Amino acid sequence: FRSFSGLIRHDSGHEIMSKAADEDHAVVDTDFNERWHIIPGGTDTGNFIHAILEWHADGQRDSQALEQFIKLNWPIHLDPSHEPIVLNWIQQILSTELGPQVMLGKLNLDSKRPEAQFELPLKQSLRLQELFQACEAFSWWKPLPPPVDQPINGHLTGFIDLVFEANGRFHIVDYKTNHLGPNDQAYTDERIELAMEQALYPVQAAIYALALHRWLKTRLTHYDPEKHLGDVIYLFCRGVNAPNGGSWRRSIEAAGVLALEECCLCTQ
Repeated sequence: FRSFSGLIRHDSGHEIMSKAADEDHAVVDTDFNERWHIIPGGTDTGNFIHAILEWHADGQRDSQALEQFIKLNWPIHLDPSHEPIVLNWIQQILSTELGPQVMLGKLNLDSKRPEAQFELPLKQSLRLQELFQACEAFSWWKPLPPPVDQPINGHLTGFIDLVFEANGRFHIVDYKTNHLGPNDQAYTDERIELAMEQALYPVQAAIYALALHRWLKTRLTHYDPEKHLGDVIYLFCRGVNAPNGGSWRRSIEAAGVLALEECCLCTQ
């Protein structure tokens, strides 16, 4: 059993999965950075922000409850004086528009599922290079060389930060707290695209798309990937006030997930 992070690092065996295991630590200059951009990056900060957003998506939460949750769960690696900054940051994230009249913090409970777990049985003969090649079926895919080609048989496991339904289609949201620069202007489409490629996140996006496809096949009676699959959205949370909202968004194309399924998964 391995996660996406383990797949890229070539780890095998059982893993203790961290929500932000793939986010590098960033040392920031607190005299230069603006607002929440001064908050240190890395796994611990990423896990904290993920935990807040997961908690918020799992019930009806008001602003007072949000403030209390942040205070009670404040991590020791962050300066307590930054609590108001993090509160404002989370409020801005929750105000993100995911589509026409669809706001992250206003999704109905029955239309979303935080931390959707998946387990994908890989073909015994599958190699990492084949997984990357199968991703070429997505029209938005750009060639990414795998770190080291190797056998990757076993089960690929993980959690999708958020799955939500809007207008009959199901979408994926993945939160990233990567520190790309000192202010909103650093989160351009080009810089986000580069960060995605450097961390191999498009591979993760394709895997999540496949996991959603498999999940919907078992839950929707008349499931049709052409009709029901929506978008995969990577939300770079520090860039929520940038002109692009800090988002990388691609369509979950039926041709892509079906090709990935045929190439990579045991279907018996």
